[in-house]
Amino acid sequence: MISEVQENSSCEKNSTLKQLEEKLKARSNYEEVKKELSILKSMECVASEGYGSQDTSKTLKLFLLEKNRLLQSENATLRVTNSHLCELVPALDLGQQLQPKVQLMQGIEIENQKLRDTLVKYNKEFAEVTNQKVTIKALEENKSTSMSRP
Repeated sequence: MISEVQENSSCEKNSTLKQLEEKLKARSNYEEVKKELSILKSMECVASEGYGSQDTSKTLKLFLLEKNRLLQSENATLRVTNSHLCELVPALDLGQQLQPKVQLMQGIEIENQKLRDTLVKYNKEFAEVTNQKVTIKALEENKSTSMSRP
């Protein structure tokens, strides 16, 4: 009963958490959209008035400069990421080429271990057979010496 309540509570928490994460994702670019909307409204006002005011012009320029800096930063980040990924491609190709060979070697190692185990088993059996031969020979010698005595 308690575990069911805990499980239901956990499920509800997970559901609520997922809903909140979705809302957060939906609002993640809120500030950027707000700035762009403000600029668009300013541009509409300028278009309807016929002439732009100094403040609107400055706001637009600042917005464009900030947007330009953000795009340059994103571009630099993407270039660095691209160069790192380009360096990884040959290593990944080599890894893909080596994968079948590694699997083959693993199969050979497994077979080799099986053969070693079989060899150990055969050596034990051989030792037992050798011991039995020695015992038989000793018994035969005992028998022949006991028969030769009167």
